[in-house]
Amino acid sequence: MPPRKKKNDLLKDYSKEEMKFYDKLTIKEKEDIIQIEEELQNGDKNKPLVITPLRFKLLLANTSITNKRAIMNRFNELEVMCAYTGEYAKLYNLVNTISQIPFGIYYKIEYNSISEYLPTVLAELNKKIYGHNETKQQIMRILAQFMVNPTAKGYAIGIQGSMGVGKTKLIKDGVASVLKYPFAFISLGGISDSSYLKGHLYTYEGSKYGKILEEIIKAKVMNPIFFFDELDKVATNKQGEEITNTLIHLTDTTQNDSFTDKYIEEIKLDLSKSLMFFTFNDIEKINPILRDRMIIIKVDKYKLADKIELSKNYLIKDICKSYNISDNDIIIKDKEIEYIINNTTEEDGVRNLQRNINNIYSHINMHRFIKMPDDKTIEFPFTITKEIIDKYIIMKRENNLNNFSLYL
Repeated sequence: MPPRKKKNDLLKDYSKEEMKFYDKLTIKEKEDIIQIEEELQNGDKNKPLVITPLRFKLLLANTSITNKRAIMNRFNELEVMCAYTGEYAKLYNLVNTISQIPFGIYYKIEYNSISEYLPTVLAELNKKIYGHNETKQQIMRILAQFMVNPTAKGYAIGIQGSMGVGKTKLIKDGVASVLKYPFAFISLGGISDSSYLKGHLYTYEGSKYGKILEEIIKAKVMNPIFFFDELDKVATNKQGEEITNTLIHLTDTTQNDSFTDKYIEEIKLDLSKSLMFFTFNDIEKINPILRDRMIIIKVDKYKLADKIELSKNYLIKDICKSYNISDNDIIIKDKEIEYIINNTTEEDGVRNLQRNINNIYSHINMHRFIKMPDDKTIEFPFTITKEIIDKYIIMKRENNLNNFSLYL
């Protein structure tokens, strides 16, 4: 603890309200405040520090002294500005954003023994996600390595597979849910400007920070699972290259501990401990530098037997829950499920299959309360027949485009 005179010099500009707050802090917190104030004032003797209650939160943020100096410089600018100007509002929003960043806060997986924990993770993964056993094994190997050395840099993992094979579900409802990890979903499809990821300079009217920082603030940790969807849909023009370069920087283990958002350009963000997943269909459309940074995991297409089991044990159960229907209320046999599959628009995944099953169950649910055209009312238990399927299937194989437009 610095001598009293030194402490008084450092705290001389504190208001009575702030001194009351200071006096309520723990000894350790008081020491931290004094140390940080000393470092800041020694490094910038000509600029007096202006005090506000928010100052405590900013000073105690678990970040580098370089970051804190940049933060406090902005904070000091704010305090000497007229509060009724547009520039004040812009700077206030900037400082307020900085105060929400969870500096130094990292999510940690709670477990007693890796050998006991990982088998439970795999068991839960199997409950939530059907099939993809080889893909799950690859993910489990990465998790084992990640848990053995938790202080190591994070991983960039590419998930390759056709539309509808469950890439998002595998990570969001599988890995992130089972590990109870904060999940940050970022869609790259149709993005034409890197500012979507890295923000705009705060000086512009209506400017905002980028999606990466937005997800960090929302997750309240610096290391959520980042899930970048549709990487192969990034534009190939100059603007698309800027987006790709941002992602290359983000996956570079020598640089991603100092990621910057243009909105808070002087402040470095440590994203090096994050797991980053990238999904795509066509690997040839991925920038080779970015591709080389990833561990590539392939998600295979579903076979007929897989689709039948997936429909019975996952899709139909979820659909029944959405309509508050018991599993025993509607009876559908394997041959009818196969009939739906064989008459659904051909696909590697189950997206159209799910739409068809949902449409059938939706009509059945409606006709519990409204009579059918033949003046009959559905009563449970109800058995789905081929006639019902033919009546309500929408994504038909023989007329893909027309039926899809009807669905929309």
